[in-house]
Amino acid sequence: MASFASIKKFATEILAEYPHIDILVNNAAVVGVPQPALTDDGIEVTFGVNHLGHFYLTQLLLETLLKSKARVINVSSDAYLMLNKPEQFGVEHFTGDKPLMAQQDGKIGKGDDWRKYSESKLCNIYFTKELVKRNPELLSVSLMPGVISTGLFREWNDGCFGCCLPFMKCLMKSPESGCKTTIHCCKADISGVNGLYFKDEKFQELKPIACDEEVQLALWECSERLVKQLEK
Repeated sequence: MASFASIKKFATEILAEYPHIDILVNNAAVVGVPQPALTDDGIEVTFGVNHLGHFYLTQLLLETLLKSKARVINVSSDAYLMLNKPEQFGVEHFTGDKPLMAQQDGKIGKGDDWRKYSESKLCNIYFTKELVKRNPELLSVSLMPGVISTGLFREWNDGCFGCCLPFMKCLMKSPESGCKTTIHCCKADISGVNGLYFKDEKFQELKPIACDEEVQLALWECSERLVKQLEK
């Protein structure tokens, strides 16, 4: 997800082998990567991997997904709740040829890595909502899988969280338990809650900041601009 060339190669191989796709689960993520850090294409790595890579992959597969009446499951997080004020995350993040969200921040400090992660997880929710709005024949939801003991936090050494992480692992879900909500969204009848958010295998109401249609649209248009630039 940190390389458009790699994503395109993967999509080309998948489409050549599988003319029908039932389910796409956009699950990859990074957090706490030492900053400043960029993808192979020059995009800030948290936004690039957690959102833009999934956006690009979904676009490359979209024609087949639509023909297949597929499901697109976007793994988000309750980390979006850190952004509880509209001024913390607005349209201005997504304007211009090199939007703020896509830029590396050489002045990043402790705690900013969590903010970047939270922003990227909110992007997953916005992406889901706009995807369904534009392609109502698709079934797509976002979800919170829980805090899972995986390699996600391996780079995160800064701050209290990094210090406490070895002791917190015993409170985290196992990968087997943590995938239950994702599997539920792959299998259950979600037609009545298309575009919405799940947690603990149930539909969950979103906070107002995750329902801002203006920012949702700005993110989509920003993502399209970046894809066009990077494909050139």
